[in-house]
Amino acid sequence: MPALSVVTKEKALEELKQRMLEDPLAYAKTSPSHNAAQVRAINAVADGDPINIFTFGNGTGKTHLLMSLWSAIMFGTKNKLFDQGIFKQWPKRWPKTARLCAPESLLGDTDVIQILMRKLFPSNAYKQQKNHKTFYGSGQTNTGWSWDVMTYDQDAQQAAGETKGLLLYSEPPPRALFNENLARLRAGGITIMEMTPLNFAPWILDEYIDMKVLTTKEGKVVGKINHITGDIWDNCNERPGGQLSREAIEIVLSQYSDEEREMREKGVFGRLQGRIYKTFDQAVHVIEELPEYHKECFKQEKYTLYNVVDPHDRKPFAIGWYCAFPNEDVIVMGEFPDESFQPFHKISSFSWMPEDYAKMMKATELQGFGKPAEVRWIDPNFGQTTQFATKKTIRQTFYDWGQNVLNSHALNYGLPVDKIGDGHLAVKGYLGDPEKMVRPKLYVMKSCTNHIYGFTHYAWKEEKNNELKGFSETPQLVYKDFMDLVRYLCVMNPRYIEPSKERPDFYKKASYPGRS
Repeated sequence: MPALSVVTKEKALEELKQRMLEDPLAYAKTSPSHNAAQVRAINAVADGDPINIFTFGNGTGKTHLLMSLWSAIMFGTKNKLFDQGIFKQWPKRWPKTARLCAPESLLGDTDVIQILMRKLFPSNAYKQQKNHKTFYGSGQTNTGWSWDVMTYDQDAQQAAGETKGLLLYSEPPPRALFNENLARLRAGGITIMEMTPLNFAPWILDEYIDMKVLTTKEGKVVGKINHITGDIWDNCNERPGGQLSREAIEIVLSQYSDEEREMREKGVFGRLQGRIYKTFDQAVHVIEELPEYHKECFKQEKYTLYNVVDPHDRKPFAIGWYCAFPNEDVIVMGEFPDESFQPFHKISSFSWMPEDYAKMMKATELQGFGKPAEVRWIDPNFGQTTQFATKKTIRQTFYDWGQNVLNSHALNYGLPVDKIGDGHLAVKGYLGDPEKMVRPKLYVMKSCTNHIYGFTHYAWKEEKNNELKGFSETPQLVYKDFMDLVRYLCVMNPRYIEPSKERPDFYKKASYPGRS
């Protein structure tokens, strides 16, 4: 009898081991098998909404979650957490084809994706191929699923082709790849992305998380965007499903700067991380209408109108109008493109000629301000570039149009100082610092959305080289256009000039072609 008992025990252990290999999600070391943040995400994905984005703090188990969801969808599981929604029944109209997108550094045989695949996918239920790559680039399951793998270094055009039903992202992808992949869900499906929300990929926050829903051009809601945040303390072993000790969490968090800590701890976006104009506060600097003092000055024309232009060859020109008042305040009063166009950073091409801008600027100034701008600055780089068709610079073209076509609506543009460091310091001086009781001298009308977007997104480039971790001394190029306008304005010290006084010659004769 004792011998039989040993055999029975060994057989039971062998059967348990086999069940664990066949359904690893059902046999976790902790109960519940996932922490609270992961459970919130599982419940959200179960509903089958088209886009699901998880911004988790470091150490919250976000990649483990992604691979758990993928396993539950493709293979099913007896784990009670997944006994719901699309985990129980994948919609018949959705293809059983998936795509995993991740940095190549996560995809090697000994890297986290493959480690979790071996841990969370049923043994002998799938096979993979490397296809002449250094990592496994495709795979198939015995449940009818197939998948391919793309890295963030690949050209987005390589994402075209086969229809997909499931898109998975470990960390935020390049926007072009994300957009191309969305087209692969043409038969229906779901997107799942996990990330720690550091300074990169602000478009994910602005264009998806903050929008909360997907809409047609007509405004019809066609889908929900789920955003689940995860706090590293959700994964503390003092809480259900947690894995990390309190001491380990405290040691990890102690190594981050104050700026990074909240993002890495709580999984919330930090708009200040790496941002150049950190003292810009929409609650302080953005105004819906002119205060009474400025309104009265505007009525009495006690302001000096400044106009700054940053030309481009493919995108529209970035143009701003600024009023300097007697009390030394400067207010961003107007911009082009305005709210009747798409946001500037979303416009990829524009067909206007310099002459079109000249006409628009005259109309804007006369209708909005009742007078031409008294002082004008133009980007000293592209503004001085000779156009192939006219053999003139854009600056010269504006001058000629102002003199000869627009009935002497002068478009005399000077060249501002173009030292980025000096410009940044000048702008910061005008912004002040409300927290330190330094009164701002620069404000933005709420309608000037491109300026506001620039102030909240213009940031230092993050070094991608791990050895050079942190932020470089080079600004991001994507959101710089309207910030260049403000930089040119502030570095030239905008001020109110009384009409009775002789106006200074802002444009030195020798430097201004066409002037006598």
